[in-house]
Amino acid sequence: MPNPPMTEAEMLAKAGSAIAKIDRSGMRGASMVTMAETIAMAALIECLGAGPICQRAYHEGQIDTVDAARAAGVAL
Repeated sequence: MPNPPMTEAEMLAKAGSAIAKIDRSGMRGASMVTMAETIAMAALIECLGAGPICQRAYHEGQIDTVDAARAAGVAL
């Protein structure tokens, strides 16, 4: 059974919880972030309009990685 959609307040609280974990404990905190908190952070990024910017940066990084591997003669 699918989960019901998050309210705006739930999204902000879960994203805030994830940020607090990471701020407090660094990499260890990042490993303690739940799936719901990760989804809330992604939803917040999208709601703030930064989703396309993040996706573009990710894809440009992937292209750069492939180009560097080809230049080094690494088979992909």
